[in-house]
Amino acid sequence: MSPGTPGTRHYTAYGMRVRSEIDLPLSPASAEGEPDVNVRIGAVPEALTAPRLARGIWEAAPGLFLLKVEGVARYLVREGRDIVVDPTGDAPDREAAQRVFLLGSALAACLRQRGILTLHASAVATERGAMLFAGHSGLGKSTLLATLVERGYAMLSDDVTGIVLHAAGRPTALPAFPGVRLWADAVEALGWQARSRERLREGLDKYVAPLDFFRDASLSVGAVFVLTNHIRDGIEIETLAPGDALELLGKRVYRARFARGLGQGREQFRALAALASGVPVVHVAKPMHGFPLETLTDRIEGCLREGWPARAERRAHRAGHPEAADLHDVEPGAGASTTSSQLPREMPGNGEPPRSIVWLASYPRSGNTWVRALLTNYCDGGGEPAAINALEGWSHLIRREVFDEHLGLSSSDMTPEEILRHRPRLHELLAAELPRPSFVKVHDAFVDLPGGPPLFPPPATLGAVYIVRNPLDVAVSYAHFWNWPVARAVAELNRPDAALSSRRRGIREVLPQMLSTWSGHVASWVDQRELPVHVMRYEDLLADPEAVFGATLRFAGIEPEAKRIARAVEHSGFDRLRAQEERSGFHEKPRTARFFFRAGRAGSWRRTLSKEQVRTITDAHAALMERFGYLREAEAFLRSGGEESRGALHVEPPS
Repeated sequence: MSPGTPGTRHYTAYGMRVRSEIDLPLSPASAEGEPDVNVRIGAVPEALTAPRLARGIWEAAPGLFLLKVEGVARYLVREGRDIVVDPTGDAPDREAAQRVFLLGSALAACLRQRGILTLHASAVATERGAMLFAGHSGLGKSTLLATLVERGYAMLSDDVTGIVLHAAGRPTALPAFPGVRLWADAVEALGWQARSRERLREGLDKYVAPLDFFRDASLSVGAVFVLTNHIRDGIEIETLAPGDALELLGKRVYRARFARGLGQGREQFRALAALASGVPVVHVAKPMHGFPLETLTDRIEGCLREGWPARAERRAHRAGHPEAADLHDVEPGAGASTTSSQLPREMPGNGEPPRSIVWLASYPRSGNTWVRALLTNYCDGGGEPAAINALEGWSHLIRREVFDEHLGLSSSDMTPEEILRHRPRLHELLAAELPRPSFVKVHDAFVDLPGGPPLFPPPATLGAVYIVRNPLDVAVSYAHFWNWPVARAVAELNRPDAALSSRRRGIREVLPQMLSTWSGHVASWVDQRELPVHVMRYEDLLADPEAVFGATLRFAGIEPEAKRIARAVEHSGFDRLRAQEERSGFHEKPRTARFFFRAGRAGSWRRTLSKEQVRTITDAHAALMERFGYLREAEAFLRSGGEESRGALHVEPPS
């Protein structure tokens, strides 16, 4: 029966009896007795009368929660007992979409209203209690859960684990419902094609695999494994001291901001503190790229057999860890900053739009990270080069957990088109919490979205710095970066639908980013009229870094200091950046690249590209190349017959 057809069904989930007019993939239950939660179709207001916290897509007040998913439905959750669904969309998969968001954010709000802590974690039942695997989207929680089920462990929950405290204060995990959601690549790796035939939504290669091996009773928590990525080799496992455990668990609460709007922030903190101090919390750091899932599962089973690893001393998280600058735990208006306190600060006055962000925009491999290194060393002002794993320009904007927690939606359950449509609101929310100027790195093209604001909305924006580089050099750098044949890199610059992190058969920790062609990307930023833009040529920055970088600071409203600029330029030299990368690694380097900071030169294309490859690029991008002074040299090269070029690129394998 479809969600829009009245009817009554009875289920259990998270220890609750659920009566629903909507067909849900929950455990069926008897109709006897009063339900704990009613799910029904009905009218839902467009706004709450007096919300304690309003984020545009969702609003909350004590006992009330409103979720508005454009094109799908509005959801009103009341007192932990009533969920009203008001379908609003006409999408072809609207019924499936309504279920997805009902069982995600709307149900999480209901659980929170009932005093249940929601952890972004999967869980299995073991002889030592419930084992939770907490982590952000894209870290493999569901795939790990499926692997453990294959090894004989009963499932408790997938993606969201509900936790209550018994009278003695013991954290207890509640059974969710018997099914795991897996992307197509995980289904193939597990060999679960036969049991994963139901697609979660149209437009997503994500499937629902029902599981028979499911524990339907609550179980005391035995341990929490917190999954993260690192840039080293091998899997590192350690038991955390309570303070570190509380910090990491706090960043794995599913929809942490909901509690603040519902007036339950203190209760949520107390539950987290009880969990952090009452059970072992084990930090599992795995390589960011390419590790065997079976190896991780073996290590976790080893902990179950042999006991927890040694407890680490309380320590601050190392600089540059991807979580070091998380913003989703910052109170609105608390002054979270992506730039140094040594820069002049200005907060918008009451009633003024929060124009705080300076976008650092560029086509990939055009010098964006070098500019961030200059900014970081200018802000730091110290006697030693700043750490490359703690660069300014807050590159976490495109991480899924930032999107999910700020907007209250699961990006992993949304199509790329839906994610793109919601990102302007994310940018506005971030801008409202950042002092100005705050520099934020982006690689997206500037896109005007149909029927809505542009991707980078003016109310969020102080300005944009666009870094442009000769596309001939970009092609060479791209080939090294992705370990591609140079011909493929040349073709990528000419592809209208080029994008980053756009795979649909699996999930990455970052959101998809639209690029377009090289010319399309450049023109989208420098020719738009929505935002003030300052254009910086990479070649000019190489030739006179102090003057060009100083002009960039002035554009952002910062009067540059000559001595600090000189020191920043010295500390940001490519030899120093490369030396740091060799010593400590760089968490933004993909596994395909031998080095992120490779050469930092202009004109290397002359010794690498063939005559045909140069002509392919100039034919496609002549107008923009001429506009920025790149065409004349390329045409001279072609007239000379391309004699300087070897016509091939030897890419060394990554270390």
